[in-house]
Amino acid sequence: MDDYAFSKLRERYKKWTGNSFEDKDLISFGLVNEQGELTNAGALLADESPVLCSRLFCTRWNGLNKSGGTVDALDDAKYSGSVISLIENGEAFIKRNCKMKWRKTANSREDMPDGSIIQDRDPLMVPSTRRNPVLADVFNRLGYMERKGSGFGKIISGYEFQINYNESKRPSFRSDRYQFTVVMPNLNYDVPQDVPQDKLNIQILDLIRKDSKISTEKMAIALDVSSKTIKRHIKEMDNVRYIGRGFSGHWEIIETE
Repeated sequence: MDDYAFSKLRERYKKWTGNSFEDKDLISFGLVNEQGELTNAGALLADESPVLCSRLFCTRWNGLNKSGGTVDALDDAKYSGSVISLIENGEAFIKRNCKMKWRKTANSREDMPDGSIIQDRDPLMVPSTRRNPVLADVFNRLGYMERKGSGFGKIISGYEFQINYNESKRPSFRSDRYQFTVVMPNLNYDVPQDVPQDKLNIQILDLIRKDSKISTEKMAIALDVSSKTIKRHIKEMDNVRYIGRGFSGHWEIIETE
């Protein structure tokens, strides 16, 4: 254990909990055994991880696949070391490649966020199984994950909620015995910049179709307008009505033929 440092772990623990991470915590967290030897989880969390496969490859492709034009990759990086470093570097790579586009609507500015099946399985139906319970517990304590394992669903639902989403831009997941791959399509790809004056009404209808119990506050956040603007538009729409009261109610769209 003396050959390895855990500065990234200590830094994250202090930031998330406000407490210092002591040497004795290495044993209580299951990162070091009673003989002072690293466990598998400890090896993955050490600053200079001795696990050769502890690596992260990030690529931003030009388009929605790997052959988007004359320049295939717009950005590319490879990281290795502690899984905490991999998480931080991965988040930095995503933020670096998520430039926010925007376009004018009738009443505001609308931001446009960038963005098996794990092989043959539906990711929403994959049971949450912690392959390394010690590592999962540490990640929970550091605020990186939940114990119930809802990551796949949150990624997919986060995409489905966005304005520019369609099935061709659905995130996909792949895994084999050596690596796990997540493909997150760019929601802005091939999207026109001009927005018709009545586009906000269409967007409101789309949100209601996806979630009939969505609140006007959540609509406002999703469409980057005020709640007052959402309520005004709904009031002017003769094909939308709210059934019931409060949180127990729901929206209903009157479809016209």
